[in-house]
Amino acid sequence: MECNSESFPSSVSFSKFPTNEYWQSLLDKYPNVTYKIFNMSLDDLYNKFNQGLITSEEINDILRDNVVALSVYYDEMSYTLIQELVKTELSDIISNVGGTLGIIFMILSLFSF
Repeated sequence: MECNSESFPSSVSFSKFPTNEYWQSLLDKYPNVTYKIFNMSLDDLYNKFNQGLITSEEINDILRDNVVALSVYYDEMSYTLIQELVKTELSDIISNVGGTLGIIFMILSLFSF
């Protein structure tokens, strides 16, 4: 039997990220993030877009290939604690033995008369 076990039911949902409208807010929020693949920052991508060197669709493709948004949610914020307790303590055993001996001596004393 294992000591610790954790099990989490999962579900997955997804959508396109970033959307066509959202990439510009990413530029405002993270202007200095550099993509190592292209060796340019979001700001550089935006400048190329303003100069007409790159299209909005190309920026979306670059961002979709290199950016992920991950959110983890728990269905319940609770847990179940399972404890194993000793069922019979030493004092319980002594009491049971004493009670049994008392009954035996009582029966023997009845037969002695």
